[in-house]
Amino acid sequence: MLRMHVLRAVFLRNVQSYFTSALGYLIIVVFVVAGAFLAFNPLFFTNNLANLDQLSLYFPMLLLFLIPAITMTAWSEEKKQGTEELLFTLPASDVEILLGKYAASLAVYTAGLLFSLSHFIVLLIIGEPDVPLTMATYFGYWLAGAALISVGMFASVLTNSATIAFVLGTALCAIPVFIGRIASDSDVLQVLSLAAQLKDFTLGLVPLSGVLYFVSLTIFFLYLNYIMISRRHWSNSAQEHMGGHYTTRGLALGVLLCSLLYANNVVGLLSLQADATREQIYSLSATTRTLISRIEAGRPVTIQAFISSDVPREYVDTRNKLIGLLKQYDRIGEEKIDVRIVNVEVYSDEANEAETLGINPTSIITENEGRRQEVRIYMGAVLTSSYDEVIIPLIGPGTPIEYELTRSLQTVSNSKRLTVGVLSTEANVMSGGNSWEIIRELKKQYDVKEVSPSSEIVFNKPKTEPKADEPQEGETKAEASEESEKKEGIDVLLAILPSSLPADQLDRLVKYVEEGHPAVILDDPMPLAFNNPFTGIMNTPRKPDFSEEENPLQPEGGQSDDGKTLKLLEALGLKWQYDQITWDTFNPHPEFETVPPEFLFITPKNGNPEAISSKSEITSGLQEVMAFFAGTVKPVQNSEWTYQPLLATGTSSGLLDWKEFTTASMNMLSRQPSVQIKPNRDYVLREENPQHVIACEVTGDKRNVVYVADIDIISDFFFQERRTNNLDFNLDNVTFILNAIDKVAGVDDFISLRKRRAKLRTLTYVEQLTADFTKQLTKEREKATEEAKQELANRENINKEKKQAILESTEMSDRLKQVRLEQLEQSEERQKEVDEAIIEQEKETRIEKARAESQRNIRNTENKIRYWAIFLSPLPALILGVLVVSLRVASERQNIAVERRVKNS
Repeated sequence: MLRMHVLRAVFLRNVQSYFTSALGYLIIVVFVVAGAFLAFNPLFFTNNLANLDQLSLYFPMLLLFLIPAITMTAWSEEKKQGTEELLFTLPASDVEILLGKYAASLAVYTAGLLFSLSHFIVLLIIGEPDVPLTMATYFGYWLAGAALISVGMFASVLTNSATIAFVLGTALCAIPVFIGRIASDSDVLQVLSLAAQLKDFTLGLVPLSGVLYFVSLTIFFLYLNYIMISRRHWSNSAQEHMGGHYTTRGLALGVLLCSLLYANNVVGLLSLQADATREQIYSLSATTRTLISRIEAGRPVTIQAFISSDVPREYVDTRNKLIGLLKQYDRIGEEKIDVRIVNVEVYSDEANEAETLGINPTSIITENEGRRQEVRIYMGAVLTSSYDEVIIPLIGPGTPIEYELTRSLQTVSNSKRLTVGVLSTEANVMSGGNSWEIIRELKKQYDVKEVSPSSEIVFNKPKTEPKADEPQEGETKAEASEESEKKEGIDVLLAILPSSLPADQLDRLVKYVEEGHPAVILDDPMPLAFNNPFTGIMNTPRKPDFSEEENPLQPEGGQSDDGKTLKLLEALGLKWQYDQITWDTFNPHPEFETVPPEFLFITPKNGNPEAISSKSEITSGLQEVMAFFAGTVKPVQNSEWTYQPLLATGTSSGLLDWKEFTTASMNMLSRQPSVQIKPNRDYVLREENPQHVIACEVTGDKRNVVYVADIDIISDFFFQERRTNNLDFNLDNVTFILNAIDKVAGVDDFISLRKRRAKLRTLTYVEQLTADFTKQLTKEREKATEEAKQELANRENINKEKKQAILESTEMSDRLKQVRLEQLEQSEERQKEVDEAIIEQEKETRIEKARAESQRNIRNTENKIRYWAIFLSPLPALILGVLVVSLRVASERQNIAVERRVKNS
């Protein structure tokens, strides 16, 4: 039985000895300053995330300094000063002394962590951190340090020199810190790695497997400490028999270690963990639990997951999370869900089975030991029931796993799917085997069919009609079945680039909309999704400005209203300028500062709180959507339908007219007219506080439509990025379009589940300052552009005056005037080209200087924050240290006899 008063006495003795010396505070100051230096490095500002990811990345290595510094005197100083014998003669057991010293070292480390909370305070000032996640991160820091303290104490017990104890402690602590880097592809070594075990805590998880790992490491090295301090009990006469004793203890240690590691592995497989994130993103949602409860008990669902045993480092977290979620589905679903997890090796029988079921290997380029190599992995699932089957071919680092599994689970649990009709246009969304990613995604939930606008677009059949495949009088069953296929309707229509339709086909789309049927319509003044900007952009609603002489091969017929789709817009009560492009200088990602303003980052942080509408079920909760060269849409006055903006630009946005951003050209491959994007474009704010709507929802009497003025918003890039997460930030483009289709179709099961992800917590203070600098840059650009235009206009006026002077001259004949005017025009033309080039160069130089000044201001702001964070972090420890040392000196001086004090002469 441990005696608490004994533990307390040992604990207070060691803590007091540490905090009454300046060295203890100095070590804590160095630790806190180093932590601030690592936490607020330049990459912290580049990532623009209010978390401690940068500190977490280096924290295990930081412990290599701190832990040996704390523990180096735990035992060695006792031996050096000869107080070890005195300590062990006290009425206390070895275990009590060991635990008292360990608790004292842990208290010192805990004090250091508390002082490092200054990093968190800085985050609160400049951003919006997730407080529970940060607390989970600090809990992980505390457990990691607690484990390594036992290692450092073991190093201290081996020597009587504090210096040697520090070096030896660093070497021993380096084993769990760096063991995962010896062979990054080894699962066994990764399990033993302190950094790997700490990672879950930095994500906001408190896994029982991680807790057990740190506790196991602590117990193991405390046991080694106990063996070393209990050696004094072994008598000299028994030394020759100690071989067997050591062997027995070694075997006991081996059994203990293996048992702890086995238990750690078992707990890891059970995936028992606490979710400390504010949004509870690592726990199954209420939506998932509800959908599981609806599964018919007589029609169970089988989930077969084929997962490579060995995956690249980028896929380790995905693999672990997938396995953990599958076990939760298995546990909650009980007899309704049968989960089978198959470990797959390339070219094995399991690989053949996976490929037979539609799960093919995916080639991944990864880096291993400094070399880039290609590996093939399996990471997919097949869900089957007596109703249906859904194949998820690849689950990548960016895939929302719970949504994918739950959506597929719901799909195979229902006897019938709704049908999405995809309108045939020049976009060729369903062109054979080369269909867009949006089609492959929709097929996981809906039946998808191509709908021709050459005939009537048929909505789903009324439920009062007899079954279409039942033969009527005078027809065979085969004829009835064939007729049924012809009349088979759709439940929702997806129309992409309707501006390419001729008049009669557009009329059928308008009729479908006017009848109140659900539709999602996307059009685009500059569709990049299926064009190559280098060879020319075709399929634009407004065609290149060629004359018949320049382009005698212009096609006949073509688009309705020359691509303006006026009838469709009138049916929706909307205005869409088919030849204007939206731009916005707001960019929340410093690592992509070179992208043009036509790349729109749509987020409530752009100065428009309703940039992503919080009033619509489609968009509420979304955090960031990206669009390329989009148009803009607005309602007509006194519209009879409800108009709800969904996506809009911010306060630093504007519009470019057709001739301001395009030039006519010929496509080098097809020899057809196309347009090229001008390399130099002038971005001028023509409105005060502009906000241009990119997407909207139109509802009301016989209207159920979502209209989007950009088709690039659903390009394949966003679906691929959602799987791979190469950009390291999450975009909600896929969620937006799927929510829009579900909403108009009347399906609301997955809308909230799709939107479920961690809130993007950025550095709001830095973003605000950056936005101010960007506005200054925009104003300087506008000023330079206007002055350049004015200078050209002034020179044009001078030339006009010269022409007028020649015309009004009475000293020249008409023939001479004509010659002089021709000479002047030729001279003007040459001079104009020179003047335009000089003025353009001067304008670009001014703009470049303004841009450099803006970037310099942003960097200065980041550096100020960093320096203040580093400077302020050690102040609490320094102030406390100075106060304690001063009080100690004052106390010592009071205890000195008056006659022994030094007197001032």
